[in-house]
Parts: sequence; structure tokens; C-alpha cells
Amino acid sequence: TLRFLEKKSGAKKVLVISSDYHLLRIQFLLSQLASENSPFEFFLQGTPTQYTNTRNIKILIKETIKLIRSLFFIVFWEYENEAT
Repeated sequence: TLRFLEKKSGAKKVLVISSDYHLLRIQFLLSQLASENSPFEFFLQGTPTQYTNTRNIKILIKETIKLIRSLFFIVFWEYENEAT
């Protein structure tokens, strides 16, 4: 998404809509991958999830694992090298 915005978009404000349990990972990835002088301003909006049933609790556990996996991805990947 960042590459698309950098190359082909004139947008400066970006609204990201996702399930509420995805927002922490999205915010983390954007904060790590967007450069300090990024021209984009990101807004996050989540659709609420009811955590009273087993299915949604399992989804939350999976999302936690994905967040940890994203952390390792960021640690071992150099975005600047890929972009050039």
C-alpha cells in the first residue's frame, strides 16, 4: 500500500478501515514502514468485534501471533533497500 501511495497516488490523507483486532498490527506496520518525512497522514477506523464468543477469541489469539510475526518481519527486512 505504501509503495502504491508513493508512486501513483496524489492522496495525502489515507483512511484505513479494518476489523478492530487488526488495527494494532496495521498501526505498528505503518509506523515502522512509513518514513519520518512521509507526506501521508493515516487515519484508522475499526469495525467492532464482540469478544463474547469462542470464534472471536480465537481470532484475537491468531492476531496476536500475527503481530509477533510482523515484529520479526520488520526486524529482518530493510524497506529502504527494497524501495530503491
